[in-house]
Amino acid sequence: MASDLISPNVVEWLGRAGYSVSQDPSGSGRVVVYSRGGEERWFIDLRGDGWIEVTTSSRGGPEEWECDLATACVLNHYLVALCGDSVRERSRLSGWLNLPIRLDALAPGADLRKLPGFESPGREELLLDGRLIGIFGFRAPNSHYGVEASNYCSLSVQELMDAYVSEDGAPFGTL
Repeated sequence: MASDLISPNVVEWLGRAGYSVSQDPSGSGRVVVYSRGGEERWFIDLRGDGWIEVTTSSRGGPEEWECDLATACVLNHYLVALCGDSVRERSRLSGWLNLPIRLDALAPGADLRKLPGFESPGREELLLDGRLIGIFGFRAPNSHYGVEASNYCSLSVQELMDAYVSEDGAPFGTL
């Protein structure tokens, strides 16, 4: 069941950011994370192959692919990063966490491989310590969501949360 994928501390984190978590009312078995008022929604689907697909919809528009994740651990990291800056704002901390997106900032032990057939926008496989952990998009030659994920997945979920609520955003810093 997709609802078992999100750890209780991450559900609490999402709540701190003003997001809610529920089952998809369509009966699909998916979990929906949505912003206050439901304007922004993320649908989390545990596929038959064991991978987790995340799609997003804005203002009731069509769903668009966001990423594919190998494990619940990677999903929990993704969700913490997704709403971390909202937690910062609600905690009255200045700036946004400076998670890098440029290839030269790929985390140690990480590698990105372009997937053929997805050129604009593109898709890349993210490997961390030789393990495939997700497939992420890139929008421009030096704007890679996989680089961002390589950095936040290099920390524990708690360390990532701590970075978002620290004054200086360490170890990433703030913008």
